[in-house]
Amino acid sequence: MTLNYLKLNDEKTYVLIVGSPSSLKKLPKIDVSVGFHSINPVPVVKTLGVTFDKNMNMQSHIKSVSVLPCITCTILVRLRGL
Repeated sequence: MTLNYLKLNDEKTYVLIVGSPSSLKKLPKIDVSVGFHSINPVPVVKTLGVTFDKNMNMQSHIKSVSVLPCITCTILVRLRGL
């Protein structure tokens, strides 16, 4: 990355370990270091509008996407009554 003059932002870097629930239980604790920061694995990462979780079953994405239409409908119903 230094050849392209790009720099990785250590504070915004996440590690997502993907696998089935049974295989994730068998893994030892994984520590990743980037620069001077130690990065711990996270269960959910949102990037480019898509929410990825450690099991890749899309439940987190569906939950986050389905909340917005419900909120929008609630606001429209309230505005309609004005």
